[in-house]
Amino acid sequence: MNGWLLTAGTVVAAITLIHATAGGRTVLRPLLHSTVAAEPKHTLTADWTRPS
Repeated sequence: MNGWLLTAGTVVAAITLIHATAGGRTVLRPLLHSTVAAEPKHTLTADWTRPS
């Protein structure tokens, strides 16, 4: 396998994990506790959370 491709895949996987974890805490939780209308809350929650 190409070393550059393996490195890029590893970096992308790490960034995805950080984005999902930190973003949930810094974006999703405050939004859910805000006074924003229900529809944007539901939309962002559906986009941010992974399917069960």
